[in-house]
Amino acid sequence: MSGSYEFTQPGLISEWVVNAPWSGEVAVLFGNKGVGKSTLINKLSKTKSDALLVFTAIHLGDNIHLISAREHEKEHVTYAHDHFWLDILSLIKDKTSESLIVIDNADLLAGHLDIFLQSFTQLVPAMGVSVKLLLVGSVKLKSAKQLSQRLPLYICLVPPSERECNEFMNAMQSEGPSGEDVVFRPGFVRHVCLATKGNLRVMKRIAVIAKQLAVAEHSTKLSSRQERLVMAAVGLPYKSRPSALLLITYAVLALAIGWGGADMITLPLPTPQWLNVSKPTVKEAEPPKITSVTSNVHDAMQQLYATWGYDVSAGEAWCEQADRANLVCESGNETVSNLASNGLPWIARLSVDKHPLYAVVMRVSDTDIDLLINKKTWTVNRHWFDTHSEGHYTMMWPPAPDGKNRVTHKSDAESIIWLDAMLSRALGVPADESGDWTAMLTEKVKLFQRNEKLQADGVPGKNTLIRLRQALGEAPRLVNEMTPGTDLSEWLTAQLPLNTDMPGDASKEKAK
Repeated sequence: MSGSYEFTQPGLISEWVVNAPWSGEVAVLFGNKGVGKSTLINKLSKTKSDALLVFTAIHLGDNIHLISAREHEKEHVTYAHDHFWLDILSLIKDKTSESLIVIDNADLLAGHLDIFLQSFTQLVPAMGVSVKLLLVGSVKLKSAKQLSQRLPLYICLVPPSERECNEFMNAMQSEGPSGEDVVFRPGFVRHVCLATKGNLRVMKRIAVIAKQLAVAEHSTKLSSRQERLVMAAVGLPYKSRPSALLLITYAVLALAIGWGGADMITLPLPTPQWLNVSKPTVKEAEPPKITSVTSNVHDAMQQLYATWGYDVSAGEAWCEQADRANLVCESGNETVSNLASNGLPWIARLSVDKHPLYAVVMRVSDTDIDLLINKKTWTVNRHWFDTHSEGHYTMMWPPAPDGKNRVTHKSDAESIIWLDAMLSRALGVPADESGDWTAMLTEKVKLFQRNEKLQADGVPGKNTLIRLRQALGEAPRLVNEMTPGTDLSEWLTAQLPLNTDMPGDASKEKAK
């Protein structure tokens, strides 16, 4: 998860887990979701596989099982939680050195901790083995009464500092599209740290999406609009508020206005003639209109490729070239609501002043749409868009390695291994390289689908594969702010006037 970046605290905790025995037999490592607990433990299990036995608590049907990725050279051996200690201690009873058993995702054992810990403390001395137990979970695990009664040692993995957040996000940009890295504003980094609560996976997605957006719009610094789009793409709020220092500065400036501000403040006495300094009249430039913009299909395809991280010339930006990037390019006619549900940018063909205009749709809301045209972003009214849209779209999406839009138990071993590896990365659980479709793989699919608010049927179809790529920062994400279950196109058409050529229908150009 952290790539080439190393955090300070996880390194210290790793040293403590491996080399510094704690008093007692039970310890608890807790922290916010996604802060890196599982990553730390999985890394330790690879470097100290002889001393650490790592298990992950999961739901299998209605029961809780503990799964091991490497137990006696077998892959994904599972143990029922109520028989766990009898099975495990019998396997390690002949070991002469002390063992450390780590239970990740231990929150699932909350309702069974009393019996689980009681079996541990009774069976360990009875079987004559030297074992310590480390439970890994969320902050809720610390407040479990069954644990506090046994006086364990608590270790908190705190979220990274603002400096570490900035360094981590900069390091994660290397996993995005090629191009110049984005320079993150300190205030934006501070907001990311607070909003994500140290969730490294979300921070990584923010960094990758920010670079995708910057590359697509040929910028190196995020504007306020781009920051808002990035945060919306990962489902986090973003409100840009002036700081207290800025408000104080405004107040001081307001009080300190001198003769130069005489035109803003009415003086109690008549102003001498020699103080009246004539000021030149500045004529504001008329904002550009979208009706004056031209864009052909190849320009739009070039922009669509850019959102996927590919720098393609307009002459080579063909839909038929998508397979070279392991993408599927499809075209057709569809409603905005159905296209937005896919969660991917698409090219819309518009008819403006009797000439075609091709634009990449980057954001959709109930009232407006963001369009990417010639490397510049425009915000247009939904009614204006619906009136001028021909309903035609062109979209790219990533298939499975075999080129199909789903992976099933009938797929080849390569596709099943790929699916399991991608899901394991997204969920932070061990991967299976056997190439077999197992019950565990079905549970992984269902868990990921529930996390993404998809139908949890255990069958990874087109939408699941798209969300999986997006969760790992390997696909662009449409910012969808539409109200679920509402046919907004028809509603807006009924509510808004028919005149679509008003100046407010298409706002001024917002950013390059």
